[in-house]
Amino acid sequence: MSNFDLTNKDVEYWEKAEFWESDPMQQNQSLCSIILYVDWESEDVTVETQMRTNSTSMRVWNGLAYEYGLPVDTDFKEFHKYYKEHIQPILQEMSKYFESHWDGSNWKGKFKFIEFKDDADEYFNYHLNTEKEYEYVQKMEDVLFNVPTHDMMYYFSLRDLYEYGGMRQLADDLKREGIDIYTADLNDNAIMQRAVNTVTWNEGYEYKLIDVDVKDELKEIQEELREEIEDD
Repeated sequence: MSNFDLTNKDVEYWEKAEFWESDPMQQNQSLCSIILYVDWESEDVTVETQMRTNSTSMRVWNGLAYEYGLPVDTDFKEFHKYYKEHIQPILQEMSKYFESHWDGSNWKGKFKFIEFKDDADEYFNYHLNTEKEYEYVQKMEDVLFNVPTHDMMYYFSLRDLYEYGGMRQLADDLKREGIDIYTADLNDNAIMQRAVNTVTWNEGYEYKLIDVDVKDELKEIQEELREEIEDD
């Protein structure tokens, strides 16, 4: 019997936005893609992040593995249950049709309901010969479209988080907690930690900060606000 269990560890402890991380290959700040990597030979399945480089791994190129895209707002707190119930059974069914062969240069994989044309060296040069292919394509599209999602937001800086209220709003939030951003000693660990807790109080529930050094950014914002006061 096919396996296709998720190879990721501690899936039951995942958070909603478990796989959000910035993509260093993009000129503008954006998230990495999130994929479900399926290796048909080893029957391993892994949720991974992937930089958008337009490159393809050799195993995927040769048909030994597939990469299915997952929505960036997939709720990974619920995903492992959804995967086991809805996605894994389809992969187990599909694996019955999978076979690999040596073409003289590389191992290549195909499904029995896919037939290669005469020039079989060209991996993508195939045609569909049954309705079975479409059936499984449609099944996977349907289950991936209906994965559980969440409505959390992501931000790459405190400035993005406070886009609507601005830094004066940040200062007001801190003031309500007894911290005057203009005069506070942010080198004091206790004061800094209270400030961090204040400006990130709902992180993990409504939003997630991606690659943000909150302490450093608070110090930068403090300097900017002080300069504004001096200019006034």
